[in-house]
Amino acid sequence: MKEYCKIENLTFRYFEESKRNVLENVNLSFEEGKVTVLLGNSGCGKSTLAAVLCGLYPENAGYLESGRIVIDGVDMEKLSFRERCRYTVQMFQNPDLQFCMKDLREELYFCMENIRVPREEMAARAESTAEKYGAADLLDKPFAVLSGGEKQRAALVCLLLLDPKILVLDEPFANLDEISTKRYLDVLKKKIAENRTTVIVIDHKASNWLDLADRYVVLGEKGSVLRENISPVDLASEREFFRSAGLLDPFAVPQRKHVAPHGGEDAREAGEAFAANGEHAETTAQTEPGGCGHDDRESVISLTNVTIYHNKKVSVLTDVNLHCRKGEMIAVLGPSGMGKTSLFLTLLSQKKYTGSLRVNGEELNRMKKGEIFNRVGIVFQNPAHQFITTNVQKEVALSLRIRKGLAEEEAEERALPLLEEFDLRPFRQFSPFMLSQGQQRRLGVLTMLAGGQDILLLDEPTYGQDGRTTRAIMDRCQKLSEEEGITVLFSTHDKELAREYADRFWIVEGGSAHEEN
Repeated sequence: MKEYCKIENLTFRYFEESKRNVLENVNLSFEEGKVTVLLGNSGCGKSTLAAVLCGLYPENAGYLESGRIVIDGVDMEKLSFRERCRYTVQMFQNPDLQFCMKDLREELYFCMENIRVPREEMAARAESTAEKYGAADLLDKPFAVLSGGEKQRAALVCLLLLDPKILVLDEPFANLDEISTKRYLDVLKKKIAENRTTVIVIDHKASNWLDLADRYVVLGEKGSVLRENISPVDLASEREFFRSAGLLDPFAVPQRKHVAPHGGEDAREAGEAFAANGEHAETTAQTEPGGCGHDDRESVISLTNVTIYHNKKVSVLTDVNLHCRKGEMIAVLGPSGMGKTSLFLTLLSQKKYTGSLRVNGEELNRMKKGEIFNRVGIVFQNPAHQFITTNVQKEVALSLRIRKGLAEEEAEERALPLLEEFDLRPFRQFSPFMLSQGQQRRLGVLTMLAGGQDILLLDEPTYGQDGRTTRAIMDRCQKLSEEEGITVLFSTHDKELAREYADRFWIVEGGSAHEEN
Protein backbone atom coordinates (compact mmCIF):
# COMPACT_ATOMS: atom_id res chain seq x y z
CA MET A 1 0.00 0.00 0.00
CA LYS A 2 1.37 3.43 -0.96
CA GLU A 3 1.34 5.54 2.19
CA TYR A 4 -0.26 8.87 1.27
CA CYS A 5 -1.13 9.75 4.87
CA LYS A 6 0.81 8.31 7.78
CA ILE A 7 0.18 8.57 11.53
CA GLU A 8 3.32 7.69 13.47
CA ASN A 9 3.57 6.82 17.19
CA LEU A 10 0.80 9.22 18.16
CA THR A 11 0.16 9.71 21.90
CA PHE A 12 -2.38 12.32 23.02
CA ARG A 13 -4.22 13.27 26.21
CA TYR A 14 -6.55 16.10 27.14
CA PHE A 15 -4.60 17.38 30.14
CA GLU A 16 -0.82 17.67 30.24
CA GLU A 17 -0.65 16.54 33.86
CA SER A 18 -3.11 13.65 33.34
CA LYS A 19 -1.90 10.05 33.49
CA ARG A 20 -4.70 8.89 31.17
CA ASN A 21 -3.81 8.95 27.48
CA VAL A 22 -6.75 9.02 25.11
CA LEU A 23 -4.51 7.84 22.26
CA GLU A 24 -1.31 5.87 22.84
CA ASN A 25 1.33 4.95 20.26
CA VAL A 26 -1.11 4.91 17.36
CA ASN A 27 0.31 3.95 13.96
CA LEU A 28 -1.89 4.00 10.85
CA SER A 29 -1.48 4.60 7.13
CA PHE A 30 -3.98 5.61 4.44
CA GLU A 31 -3.74 5.28 0.66
CA GLU A 32 -4.62 8.10 -1.73
CA GLY A 33 -8.11 7.94 -3.23
CA LYS A 34 -9.20 5.07 -0.98
CA VAL A 35 -11.99 4.79 1.61
CA THR A 36 -11.03 3.53 5.05
CA VAL A 37 -13.71 2.87 7.68
CA LEU A 38 -12.61 3.07 11.31
CA LEU A 39 -14.65 0.88 13.66
CA GLY A 40 -14.38 0.52 17.42
CA ASN A 41 -16.26 0.76 20.70
CA SER A 42 -17.56 4.12 21.89
CA GLY A 43 -14.88 6.06 23.74
CA CYS A 44 -11.89 4.24 22.21
CA GLY A 45 -10.54 7.48 20.74
CA LYS A 46 -11.86 7.51 17.16
CA SER A 47 -13.19 11.08 17.22
CA THR A 48 -10.11 12.30 19.08
CA LEU A 49 -7.89 10.72 16.43
CA ALA A 50 -9.89 12.52 13.74
CA ALA A 51 -9.48 15.86 15.53
CA VAL A 52 -5.71 15.37 15.83
CA LEU A 53 -5.47 14.33 12.19
CA CYS A 54 -7.26 17.51 11.10
CA GLY A 55 -5.21 19.78 13.36
CA LEU A 56 -8.02 20.74 15.75
CA TYR A 57 -6.01 19.10 18.55
CA PRO A 58 -3.67 20.04 20.11
CA GLU A 59 -4.17 23.48 18.49
CA ASN A 60 -7.38 24.05 20.46
CA ALA A 61 -7.27 21.45 23.23
CA GLY A 62 -5.17 18.69 24.71
CA TYR A 63 -1.51 17.78 24.79
CA LEU A 64 0.38 15.85 22.11
CA GLU A 65 3.09 13.93 23.93
CA SER A 66 4.61 12.29 20.87
CA GLY A 67 4.11 11.36 17.25
CA ARG A 68 3.53 13.10 13.94
CA ILE A 69 1.24 13.10 10.91
CA VAL A 70 2.65 13.19 7.39
CA ILE A 71 0.45 13.78 4.32
CA ASP A 72 1.91 13.54 0.81
CA GLY A 73 5.37 13.89 2.31
CA VAL A 74 4.49 17.05 4.29
CA ASP A 75 4.77 17.13 8.09
CA MET A 76 1.48 18.68 9.26
CA GLU A 77 3.11 20.23 12.31
CA LYS A 78 5.01 22.62 10.04
CA LEU A 79 1.86 24.02 8.42
CA SER A 80 -0.40 26.83 9.59
CA PHE A 81 -3.99 26.01 10.38
CA ARG A 82 -5.11 27.68 7.11
CA GLU A 83 -2.63 25.56 5.13
CA ARG A 84 -3.83 22.38 6.83
CA CYS A 85 -7.36 22.97 5.53
CA ARG A 86 -6.03 22.32 2.02
CA TYR A 87 -5.00 18.85 3.13
CA THR A 88 -7.60 17.59 5.57
CA VAL A 89 -11.04 18.60 6.89
CA GLN A 90 -13.46 16.93 9.28
CA MET A 91 -17.22 16.58 9.53
CA PHE A 92 -18.14 16.37 13.20
CA GLN A 93 -20.39 13.74 14.70
CA ASN A 94 -22.55 16.57 16.05
CA PRO A 95 -23.38 18.82 13.08
CA ASP A 96 -24.41 21.66 15.42
CA LEU A 97 -20.70 22.18 16.12
CA GLN A 98 -19.91 22.57 12.42
CA PHE A 99 -21.43 25.92 11.54
CA CYS A 100 -20.47 29.54 12.19
CA MET A 101 -23.19 31.31 10.19
CA LYS A 102 -26.99 31.24 10.15
CA ASP A 103 -27.65 29.28 6.95
CA LEU A 104 -25.87 27.24 4.28
CA ARG A 105 -25.45 30.10 1.81
CA GLU A 106 -23.65 32.26 4.35
CA GLU A 107 -21.66 29.26 5.59
CA LEU A 108 -20.42 28.61 2.05
CA TYR A 109 -19.40 32.28 1.77
CA PHE A 110 -17.54 31.93 5.07
CA CYS A 111 -15.71 28.83 3.80
CA MET A 112 -14.73 30.64 0.61
CA GLU A 113 -13.42 33.63 2.58
CA ASN A 114 -11.15 31.24 4.47
CA ILE A 115 -9.63 29.94 1.23
CA ARG A 116 -9.54 33.44 -0.33
CA VAL A 117 -12.03 33.01 -3.16
CA PRO A 118 -12.62 36.39 -4.87
CA ARG A 119 -15.85 37.96 -3.60
CA GLU A 120 -17.30 38.41 -7.08
CA GLU A 121 -17.16 34.63 -7.61
CA MET A 122 -18.81 33.61 -4.35
CA ALA A 123 -22.50 33.80 -5.24
CA ALA A 124 -22.20 31.69 -8.38
CA ARG A 125 -19.89 29.19 -6.69
CA ALA A 126 -22.22 28.77 -3.69
CA GLU A 127 -25.16 28.10 -6.02
CA SER A 128 -23.26 25.67 -8.25
CA THR A 129 -21.74 23.76 -5.31
CA ALA A 130 -25.09 23.32 -3.57
CA GLU A 131 -26.70 22.23 -6.84
CA LYS A 132 -23.90 19.83 -7.68
CA TYR A 133 -24.11 18.06 -4.32
CA GLY A 134 -27.91 18.01 -3.98
CA ALA A 135 -28.38 20.66 -1.32
CA ALA A 136 -29.87 23.59 -3.25
CA ASP A 137 -33.07 23.23 -1.21
CA LEU A 138 -31.12 24.00 1.98
CA LEU A 139 -29.31 27.16 0.87
CA ASP A 140 -31.51 29.72 2.60
CA LYS A 141 -33.06 27.68 5.40
CA PRO A 142 -31.76 28.67 8.86
CA PHE A 143 -29.69 25.92 10.45
CA ALA A 144 -31.89 26.29 13.53
CA VAL A 145 -34.87 24.76 11.70
CA LEU A 146 -33.02 21.96 9.90
CA SER A 147 -33.22 18.36 11.04
CA GLY A 148 -30.07 16.52 12.08
CA GLY A 149 -29.93 14.78 8.70
CA GLU A 150 -30.30 18.05 6.78
CA LYS A 151 -27.48 19.56 8.84
CA GLN A 152 -25.24 16.63 7.94
CA ARG A 153 -25.99 17.18 4.26
CA ALA A 154 -25.16 20.88 4.60
CA ALA A 155 -21.92 20.14 6.45
CA LEU A 156 -20.77 17.78 3.70
CA VAL A 157 -21.37 20.42 1.01
CA CYS A 158 -19.23 22.93 2.93
CA LEU A 159 -16.38 20.46 3.27
CA LEU A 160 -16.49 19.45 -0.40
CA LEU A 161 -16.33 23.11 -1.39
CA LEU A 162 -12.93 23.30 0.33
CA ASP A 163 -11.71 20.49 -1.97
CA PRO A 164 -9.46 18.80 0.62
CA LYS A 165 -7.04 16.00 -0.12
CA ILE A 166 -8.39 14.01 2.86
CA LEU A 167 -12.00 14.05 4.02
CA VAL A 168 -12.69 12.79 7.55
CA LEU A 169 -16.33 11.89 8.32
CA ASP A 170 -17.45 11.17 11.89
CA GLU A 171 -20.70 9.14 11.94
CA PRO A 172 -21.97 10.78 8.72
CA PHE A 173 -25.13 8.63 8.46
CA ALA A 174 -26.26 9.03 12.06
CA ASN A 175 -29.31 11.17 11.21
CA LEU A 176 -29.90 10.14 7.61
CA ASP A 177 -32.68 8.00 6.17
CA GLU A 178 -31.97 5.36 3.52
CA ILE A 179 -32.63 7.62 0.51
CA SER A 180 -30.43 10.42 1.89
CA THR A 181 -27.72 7.88 2.73
CA LYS A 182 -27.68 6.64 -0.87
CA ARG A 183 -27.41 10.21 -2.18
CA TYR A 184 -24.61 10.87 0.28
CA LEU A 185 -22.69 7.84 -0.95
CA ASP A 186 -23.23 8.86 -4.56
CA VAL A 187 -21.75 12.30 -3.82
CA LEU A 188 -18.70 10.71 -2.20
CA LYS A 189 -18.20 8.33 -5.13
CA LYS A 190 -18.29 11.28 -7.50
CA LYS A 191 -15.81 13.27 -5.43
CA ILE A 192 -13.38 10.35 -5.11
CA ALA A 193 -13.49 9.71 -8.85
CA GLU A 194 -12.96 13.37 -9.75
CA ASN A 195 -10.21 14.28 -7.28
CA ARG A 196 -8.80 11.02 -5.88
CA THR A 197 -9.96 12.26 -2.48
CA THR A 198 -8.91 10.08 0.43
CA VAL A 199 -11.86 9.38 2.73
CA ILE A 200 -11.53 8.31 6.37
CA VAL A 201 -14.84 7.36 7.96
CA ILE A 202 -15.75 6.75 11.60
CA ASP A 203 -18.82 4.55 11.86
CA HIS A 204 -20.31 1.82 14.04
CA LYS A 205 -22.14 0.11 11.18
CA ALA A 206 -19.77 -1.60 8.78
CA SER A 207 -22.75 -2.49 6.57
CA ASN A 208 -23.21 1.20 5.63
CA TRP A 209 -20.02 1.05 3.57
CA LEU A 210 -20.08 -2.34 1.86
CA ASP A 211 -20.35 -0.75 -1.60
CA LEU A 212 -17.72 1.96 -1.10
CA ALA A 213 -15.12 0.93 1.51
CA ASP A 214 -11.73 -0.30 0.39
CA ARG A 215 -10.88 -1.58 3.87
CA TYR A 216 -12.00 -1.61 7.50
CA VAL A 217 -9.78 -0.90 10.50
CA VAL A 218 -10.89 -1.89 14.01
CA LEU A 219 -9.54 0.21 16.89
CA GLY A 220 -9.35 -0.82 20.53
CA GLU A 221 -8.66 1.05 23.75
CA LYS A 222 -6.58 4.23 23.34
CA GLY A 223 -6.70 3.89 19.58
CA SER A 224 -4.78 0.62 19.44
CA VAL A 225 -5.16 -1.18 16.11
CA LEU A 226 -6.91 -4.55 16.58
CA ARG A 227 -7.52 -5.33 12.89
CA GLU A 228 -6.01 -3.21 10.13
CA ASN A 229 -6.88 -4.50 6.67
CA ILE A 230 -10.31 -6.12 6.52
CA SER A 231 -11.68 -5.93 2.99
CA PRO A 232 -15.46 -5.81 2.37
CA VAL A 233 -15.34 -9.30 0.81
CA ASP A 234 -13.68 -10.69 3.95
CA LEU A 235 -16.05 -8.95 6.37
CA ALA A 236 -18.29 -12.00 6.85
CA SER A 237 -15.37 -14.03 8.20
CA GLU A 238 -14.89 -11.43 10.98
CA ARG A 239 -18.42 -11.71 12.40
CA GLU A 240 -17.38 -13.65 15.48
CA PHE A 241 -14.60 -11.17 16.18
CA PHE A 242 -17.09 -8.29 15.84
CA ARG A 243 -19.49 -9.88 18.31
CA SER A 244 -16.76 -10.69 20.85
CA ALA A 245 -15.43 -7.13 20.60
CA GLY A 246 -18.89 -5.64 21.26
CA LEU A 247 -19.27 -4.29 17.71
CA LEU A 248 -22.37 -4.43 15.56
CA ASP A 249 -22.57 -7.57 13.44
CA PRO A 250 -22.82 -6.26 9.86
CA PHE A 251 -24.82 -9.30 8.71
CA ALA A 252 -27.06 -9.89 11.73
CA VAL A 253 -30.72 -10.67 11.03
CA PRO A 254 -32.97 -8.86 13.52
CA GLN A 255 -34.98 -11.09 15.83
CA ARG A 256 -38.06 -9.72 17.53
CA LYS A 257 -37.35 -9.34 21.24
CA HIS A 258 -40.20 -7.33 22.70
CA VAL A 259 -43.97 -7.33 22.81
CA ALA A 260 -45.65 -4.90 25.18
CA PRO A 261 -47.46 -6.48 28.14
CA HIS A 262 -50.63 -4.67 27.06
CA GLY A 263 -50.02 -4.67 23.31
CA GLY A 264 -52.65 -7.22 22.44
CA GLU A 265 -52.60 -9.89 19.77
CA ASP A 266 -52.94 -7.37 16.93
CA ALA A 267 -49.69 -5.65 17.94
CA ARG A 268 -47.97 -9.00 18.46
CA GLU A 269 -48.97 -10.37 15.05
CA ALA A 270 -48.17 -7.11 13.24
CA GLY A 271 -44.76 -6.87 14.86
CA GLU A 272 -43.90 -10.46 14.01
CA ALA A 273 -44.95 -9.89 10.40
CA PHE A 274 -42.79 -6.79 10.19
CA ALA A 275 -39.78 -8.62 11.60
CA ALA A 276 -40.31 -11.54 9.25
CA ASN A 277 -40.94 -9.59 6.07
CA GLY A 278 -38.77 -6.54 6.64
CA GLU A 279 -41.49 -4.44 5.03
CA HIS A 280 -44.43 -2.38 6.21
CA ALA A 281 -47.81 -4.06 5.84
CA GLU A 282 -51.10 -2.24 5.85
CA THR A 283 -52.78 -2.02 9.22
CA THR A 284 -55.88 -4.18 9.26
CA ALA A 285 -57.02 -3.95 12.86
CA GLN A 286 -57.89 -0.26 13.08
CA THR A 287 -61.39 0.57 14.21
CA GLU A 288 -60.57 4.00 15.67
CA PRO A 289 -58.37 6.67 14.03
CA GLY A 290 -54.73 5.70 14.59
CA GLY A 291 -55.74 2.69 16.62
CA CYS A 292 -55.53 -1.07 16.45
CA GLY A 293 -59.07 -1.50 17.58
CA HIS A 294 -58.27 0.12 20.97
CA ASP A 295 -60.47 2.57 22.86
CA ASP A 296 -58.81 5.97 23.44
CA ARG A 297 -59.61 5.60 27.16
CA GLU A 298 -56.94 2.87 27.28
CA SER A 299 -54.31 5.05 25.61
CA VAL A 300 -51.36 6.66 27.38
CA ILE A 301 -50.98 9.01 24.39
CA SER A 302 -53.82 9.75 21.99
CA LEU A 303 -53.73 12.17 19.03
CA THR A 304 -56.99 12.82 17.21
CA ASN A 305 -57.09 15.10 14.14
CA VAL A 306 -53.95 16.85 15.36
CA THR A 307 -52.11 19.49 13.33
CA ILE A 308 -48.69 20.57 14.61
CA TYR A 309 -47.34 24.02 13.78
CA HIS A 310 -43.81 25.30 13.28
CA ASN A 311 -45.21 28.81 13.71
CA LYS A 312 -48.63 30.43 13.50
CA LYS A 313 -48.84 30.06 9.72
CA VAL A 314 -46.73 27.01 8.88
CA SER A 315 -47.78 23.49 9.80
CA VAL A 316 -45.32 20.64 10.21
CA LEU A 317 -47.77 17.72 10.43
CA THR A 318 -51.50 17.68 9.68
CA ASP A 319 -54.43 15.41 10.53
CA VAL A 320 -52.48 13.06 12.78
CA ASN A 321 -54.42 10.21 14.38
CA LEU A 322 -52.28 7.95 16.56
CA HIS A 323 -52.30 6.28 19.94
CA CYS A 324 -50.08 4.19 22.16
CA ARG A 325 -50.80 2.22 25.31
CA LYS A 326 -49.03 1.58 28.56
CA GLY A 327 -45.86 -0.49 28.23
CA GLU A 328 -45.60 -0.29 24.44
CA MET A 329 -42.39 0.46 22.57
CA ILE A 330 -43.18 2.51 19.46
CA ALA A 331 -40.59 3.10 16.71
CA VAL A 332 -41.01 6.48 15.00
CA LEU A 333 -39.68 6.14 11.45
CA GLY A 334 -39.48 8.37 8.41
CA PRO A 335 -37.16 10.44 6.19
CA SER A 336 -34.94 13.18 7.60
CA GLY A 337 -36.61 16.53 8.14
CA MET A 338 -40.20 15.23 8.07
CA GLY A 339 -41.16 16.15 11.65
CA LYS A 340 -40.22 13.31 14.02
CA THR A 341 -38.53 15.66 16.47
CA SER A 342 -41.41 18.14 16.12
CA LEU A 343 -43.82 15.37 17.10
CA PHE A 344 -41.78 14.65 20.23
CA LEU A 345 -41.58 18.34 21.16
CA THR A 346 -45.35 18.63 20.77
CA LEU A 347 -45.81 15.79 23.27
CA LEU A 348 -43.83 17.96 25.69
CA SER A 349 -46.07 20.96 24.93
CA GLN A 350 -43.19 22.76 23.23
CA LYS A 351 -45.03 23.27 19.93
CA LYS A 352 -48.52 24.54 19.19
CA TYR A 353 -51.18 22.16 17.92
CA THR A 354 -54.86 21.97 17.10
CA GLY A 355 -57.10 18.95 17.54
CA SER A 356 -57.04 16.68 20.57
CA LEU A 357 -53.80 15.44 22.16
CA ARG A 358 -54.33 13.53 25.39
CA VAL A 359 -51.77 12.18 27.84
CA ASN A 360 -53.21 9.65 30.28
CA GLY A 361 -56.65 10.90 29.30
CA GLU A 362 -55.93 14.59 29.96
CA GLU A 363 -55.77 17.22 27.22
CA LEU A 364 -52.15 18.31 26.96
CA ASN A 365 -52.78 22.04 26.57
CA ARG A 366 -54.70 22.06 29.84
CA MET A 367 -51.89 20.46 31.84
CA LYS A 368 -49.30 22.44 33.80
CA LYS A 369 -45.71 22.31 32.53
CA GLY A 370 -44.44 20.66 35.71
CA GLU A 371 -47.08 17.94 35.46
CA ILE A 372 -46.11 17.22 31.84
CA PHE A 373 -42.41 16.93 32.67
CA ASN A 374 -43.20 14.63 35.58
CA ARG A 375 -44.95 12.27 33.19
CA VAL A 376 -42.89 12.66 30.00
CA GLY A 377 -39.09 12.58 29.64
CA ILE A 378 -37.08 13.24 26.48
CA VAL A 379 -33.57 12.61 25.22
CA PHE A 380 -32.69 15.13 22.51
CA GLN A 381 -30.69 14.41 19.36
CA ASN A 382 -27.98 16.53 20.97
CA PRO A 383 -27.95 15.33 24.61
CA ALA A 384 -25.52 18.07 25.68
CA HIS A 385 -28.52 20.42 25.63
CA GLN A 386 -30.00 18.68 28.66
CA PHE A 387 -27.02 18.36 31.05
CA ILE A 388 -27.26 20.57 34.13
CA THR A 389 -24.41 19.39 36.38
CA THR A 390 -20.63 19.25 35.96
CA ASN A 391 -20.24 15.62 37.00
CA VAL A 392 -21.41 12.41 35.28
CA GLN A 393 -22.36 10.61 38.49
CA LYS A 394 -24.18 13.66 39.84
CA GLU A 395 -26.11 13.99 36.56
CA VAL A 396 -27.68 10.55 37.03
CA ALA A 397 -28.04 11.04 40.78
CA LEU A 398 -29.94 14.28 40.23
CA SER A 399 -32.59 12.42 38.22
CA LEU A 400 -32.92 9.88 41.03
CA ARG A 401 -33.23 12.63 43.62
CA ILE A 402 -35.82 14.66 41.69
CA ARG A 403 -37.96 11.80 40.44
CA LYS A 404 -37.62 9.25 43.22
CA GLY A 405 -37.06 11.48 46.23
CA LEU A 406 -33.75 9.93 47.26
CA ALA A 407 -31.25 11.64 49.54
CA GLU A 408 -28.10 12.88 47.80
CA GLU A 409 -25.78 10.19 49.19
CA GLU A 410 -28.18 7.34 48.39
CA ALA A 411 -28.84 8.71 44.90
CA GLU A 412 -25.13 8.87 44.09
CA GLU A 413 -24.64 5.31 45.35
CA ARG A 414 -27.55 4.00 43.27
CA ALA A 415 -26.20 5.82 40.21
CA LEU A 416 -23.03 3.69 40.16
CA PRO A 417 -24.50 0.35 38.92
CA LEU A 418 -26.47 2.25 36.28
CA LEU A 419 -23.26 3.89 35.05
CA GLU A 420 -21.61 0.47 35.05
CA GLU A 421 -24.39 -0.94 32.86
CA PHE A 422 -23.81 1.80 30.28
CA ASP A 423 -19.97 1.59 30.42
CA LEU A 424 -19.76 5.05 32.00
CA ARG A 425 -18.52 4.25 35.50
CA PRO A 426 -14.83 4.99 34.69
CA PHE A 427 -15.95 8.53 33.74
CA ARG A 428 -18.12 9.18 36.78
CA GLN A 429 -16.04 12.16 37.93
CA PHE A 430 -15.80 13.70 34.44
CA SER A 431 -17.84 16.66 33.29
CA PRO A 432 -20.58 15.46 30.89
CA PHE A 433 -19.15 17.88 28.35
CA MET A 434 -15.80 16.03 28.35
CA LEU A 435 -17.37 12.78 27.14
CA SER A 436 -17.36 11.61 23.56
CA GLN A 437 -20.55 12.15 21.54
CA GLY A 438 -21.50 8.48 21.96
CA GLN A 439 -20.87 8.63 25.71
CA GLN A 440 -22.90 11.82 26.01
CA ARG A 441 -25.83 10.13 24.31
CA ARG A 442 -25.65 7.17 26.70
CA LEU A 443 -25.59 9.54 29.66
CA GLY A 444 -28.56 11.47 28.29
CA VAL A 445 -30.56 8.25 27.88
CA LEU A 446 -29.53 7.05 31.33
CA THR A 447 -30.63 10.24 33.08
CA MET A 448 -34.07 9.87 31.54
CA LEU A 449 -34.33 6.14 32.25
CA ALA A 450 -33.47 6.83 35.89
CA GLY A 451 -36.04 9.60 36.13
CA GLY A 452 -39.13 7.45 36.58
CA GLN A 453 -41.44 9.17 34.08
CA ASP A 454 -44.30 7.13 32.64
CA ILE A 455 -43.46 8.07 29.04
CA LEU A 456 -40.00 8.29 27.48
CA LEU A 457 -39.27 10.00 24.16
CA LEU A 458 -35.89 9.00 22.76
CA ASP A 459 -34.70 10.92 19.68
CA GLU A 460 -32.18 8.68 17.87
CA PRO A 461 -31.07 7.02 21.16
CA THR A 462 -28.50 4.64 19.67
CA TYR A 463 -26.69 6.75 17.10
CA GLY A 464 -22.94 6.75 17.70
CA GLN A 465 -23.15 3.55 19.76
CA ASP A 466 -21.31 0.27 19.36
CA GLY A 467 -23.11 -3.08 19.49
CA ARG A 468 -22.66 -3.55 23.24
CA THR A 469 -23.99 -0.15 24.27
CA THR A 470 -26.82 -0.25 21.72
CA ARG A 471 -28.00 -3.45 23.41
CA ALA A 472 -27.59 -1.92 26.87
CA ILE A 473 -29.74 1.09 25.97
CA MET A 474 -32.51 -0.82 24.23
CA ASP A 475 -32.55 -3.72 26.70
CA ARG A 476 -32.93 -1.25 29.58
CA CYS A 477 -35.88 0.35 27.76
CA GLN A 478 -37.39 -3.08 27.18
CA LYS A 479 -36.99 -3.98 30.85
CA LEU A 480 -38.71 -0.78 31.98
CA SER A 481 -41.49 -1.40 29.48
CA GLU A 482 -42.11 -5.00 30.50
CA GLU A 483 -41.59 -4.71 34.27
CA GLU A 484 -42.80 -1.19 35.06
CA GLY A 485 -45.17 -0.46 32.17
CA ILE A 486 -43.14 2.50 30.92
CA THR A 487 -44.18 3.61 27.43
CA VAL A 488 -41.23 4.24 25.10
CA LEU A 489 -41.29 6.13 21.81
CA PHE A 490 -37.97 6.10 19.96
CA SER A 491 -37.17 7.70 16.63
CA THR A 492 -34.62 5.93 14.48
CA HIS A 493 -33.39 5.42 10.93
CA ASP A 494 -32.23 1.94 11.91
CA LYS A 495 -34.98 -0.35 10.63
CA GLU A 496 -33.24 -3.42 12.04
CA LEU A 497 -33.41 -1.86 15.50
CA ALA A 498 -37.10 -1.07 15.00
CA ARG A 499 -37.88 -4.62 13.89
CA GLU A 500 -36.15 -6.02 16.93
CA TYR A 501 -37.61 -3.86 19.69
CA ALA A 502 -40.77 -2.08 18.58
CA ASP A 503 -44.33 -3.29 19.07
CA ARG A 504 -45.71 -0.92 16.47
CA PHE A 505 -44.44 1.69 14.02
CA TRP A 506 -45.37 5.32 13.47
CA ILE A 507 -44.33 6.64 10.05
CA VAL A 508 -43.73 10.40 9.74
CA GLU A 509 -43.59 11.55 6.13
CA GLY A 510 -45.31 13.75 3.60
CA GLY A 511 -46.57 16.27 6.16
CA SER A 512 -48.44 13.76 8.30
CA ALA A 513 -47.95 10.72 10.52
CA HIS A 514 -49.68 7.38 10.46
CA GLU A 515 -49.30 3.87 11.76
CA GLU A 516 -47.96 0.98 9.70
CA ASN A 517 -47.19 -2.54 10.83
